[in-house]
Amino acid sequence: MVTFQWNKIFQNWVSSMKRFPLVTIVSILISYCILVLVREPKDHENWVRILSSCLLMFPLAITSQLWFEAEQRPNFWRYISNLIVIGIGIGWYLLFTDQKDLSLIYLFFLLWIAAIASMVVVPFIKNISPTGFWVFNQELFMSSILGVFYSLLIALGIEAGIVAIEYLFDVKWYNEIYLDVLLLMLTLFSTFFLISNIPLSFVQSTEEFDYKKTYQIIVKFILIPLVILYFLILYSYGIKILLIWDLPKGWLGSLCLGFSSIGVLAYLLSHRMNDWDDSRLLYYYKKYFIASLIPVIALMTIALVHRIKDYGFTEDRYLVLIVTIWLFSLVLYHLLFRKSDLRYYPLSIGIGALLFSFGPQGINSLPLESQMSQLRSLAIEKNVMKNDHWLIGQTLPEKEYYRLSNILYYLQDRNALDPWIEKIEDSTIRQSILLVEDHSKVDKLLNYLSPKSLIQNAETKYIEYNPGLEQKFTLNLDSMQISDIHCFPISNYNESKLQNSFYINESEDDIIFITKNGEKKNLHFLDSISKYHPEYTNPERKETNESVIAIGFKYNQKDLNFTIVPRRYTIEKIGIKNKITQCNIWYIQYNN
Repeated sequence: MVTFQWNKIFQNWVSSMKRFPLVTIVSILISYCILVLVREPKDHENWVRILSSCLLMFPLAITSQLWFEAEQRPNFWRYISNLIVIGIGIGWYLLFTDQKDLSLIYLFFLLWIAAIASMVVVPFIKNISPTGFWVFNQELFMSSILGVFYSLLIALGIEAGIVAIEYLFDVKWYNEIYLDVLLLMLTLFSTFFLISNIPLSFVQSTEEFDYKKTYQIIVKFILIPLVILYFLILYSYGIKILLIWDLPKGWLGSLCLGFSSIGVLAYLLSHRMNDWDDSRLLYYYKKYFIASLIPVIALMTIALVHRIKDYGFTEDRYLVLIVTIWLFSLVLYHLLFRKSDLRYYPLSIGIGALLFSFGPQGINSLPLESQMSQLRSLAIEKNVMKNDHWLIGQTLPEKEYYRLSNILYYLQDRNALDPWIEKIEDSTIRQSILLVEDHSKVDKLLNYLSPKSLIQNAETKYIEYNPGLEQKFTLNLDSMQISDIHCFPISNYNESKLQNSFYINESEDDIIFITKNGEKKNLHFLDSISKYHPEYTNPERKETNESVIAIGFKYNQKDLNFTIVPRRYTIEKIGIKNKITQCNIWYIQYNN
């Protein structure tokens, strides 16, 4: 029975650290890495690599010890299994060399899921007791949740004490103390609480399960009502599709995933609840939930086919496809076998996660190949590429321009853009693009291929604004040279002092232009947009590729002779005032 008594907790901690030595070491490393990272060290990337390796090793270290206990092997095998876990952690550290490569992030997610699944199923490979499997893993599940909950409560109490000491005794604490207390509780305390409450026996009955009342509240009054709500929404939408044959919206996959995830969780949690709860709600839920997944799988398949046909695979769509395949296998398994084995759930998840992690079907291979195929087809179709080389001077329609830019940004985020830049025949242009970093490569490549496509195909809005000065803002695209620039916080000005450059001022409500003589000029950017297009100042606004507005600001003063067109910008509402926190714009210089 899990109880929150300090004397038992400290006694259990000592024995649990002896039982799980590698888990204890890894949890301490995780805590230390997080404390270092919140202080933004110079070698940030190296600490992230260490942290990700520890996060991967944590569930594997628990798996290693539980396997050793379940198999009752000699102590020698305990060290061997722990060495394998350490080897996996070192292997991931060596592999995770570029954190800007999003494909590695998705790969880590699948490997971590597989590690979690191994922790659940490996100790029960030979143990075929369905009740023991369910009780053991529900104890594990509840210990994890309670560990986090108790950690938050203790952290709150300690921080209240810190505040009291600070004000009563005039003690000056260091700035990060409150965050440190919270992180230490969430990492170390919750970990020790978890491992100290992992059952020693793998064969238990439901009479030994201590969370009956808690489960009744979670399952009967929270999870199942949520599943029913999702059920009604999805089935109503399915009927709408059948009646008017309207293709599914882009967010349908997320709704289906939400229904499936909560539904499967409730199904697993309620599996043995009939031993102490004969509720008709639980009876009907367990009887019909699996069958209710069939229309959901059909909806997810329709949505996937529609999106993949038009835009190809991405990691997100691939993950939805993987989940769809798993749900289909789950339904098929229950149809073929009347007495289902709960071990199928974590076992199939773990095997599936590993299967889609590596090889040509891996999550860091198949989506990338799909997007490169999409790029090649689009470029050839729109005469932007011929004989495997880029062509310049083509003006793309708005939809195709954004489709092209989205794919290029996708490739850059996965460090796969450089081979496509190599397809530029002009070596000078090619090298100039390769020298820049991150998304600037895409911006320069697009500017080289089709510099006027964005503005020519956008819905142009003219703005005239006179704030009592000489500035007037209009859009004029004749005889201009376009380049992409970023606006930096004004705090960087003293370091760079770049002339003809753009910054965001201290109050964060305007963009400043630094003239040739170093004078700062306010451009009244936010005022203009707020007056004529207030919808674009909404911090909640969503950027879409289907509708693009090119708003031009033309400055004609003695030392100001240019136009800027906002490309991407972020506005946050702080108090009652909107402020600019980031801006990326087109800078258009007249060729006078």
